[in-house]
Amino acid sequence: MTSTCIEADQVYVACNPRDLGRRIRIVSYTPGHSHAFIVDADTGKRCRWVQVSQLHATATTRYGKPRTTGYVRETTAPEPAPAEPWSVQRDHHSRAFAWQWICTATVERQLQDPTTCPDRGPARSEADARRAAERHATSAHRYTAPEAGR
Repeated sequence: MTSTCIEADQVYVACNPRDLGRRIRIVSYTPGHSHAFIVDADTGKRCRWVQVSQLHATATTRYGKPRTTGYVRETTAPEPAPAEPWSVQRDHHSRAFAWQWICTATVERQLQDPTTCPDRGPARSEADARRAAERHATSAHRYTAPEAGR
């Protein structure tokens, strides 16, 4: 996390599941410093310093794994879901199939962490790729397109 995002009165939650959702509040932070002064968010007690590298913007690593150390910023509103659970891109490696679709839907698996659907496929045109992606999302993830005009 960059130091410009850290401000006083922000609340962070512990990433370690054994901490049972311990919350901290930033009391003061000077941009560019390596530590921020914090207290318990609920009680206002236990004044201490924490390394800025332990304050994260998201609850997952850049590889998509859940964080188990540090603190993640508490948000009041959930992150907006993408309008479509897929993306369509040019495939520069294939001459016959110039387009490809990639499913970006989150899949819940029993006794495993949520992960991104690994399905993808080639297409001859952008429209074909969109149709194939929507077909996959409808059948595999029960996706329903939002109504037009809303």
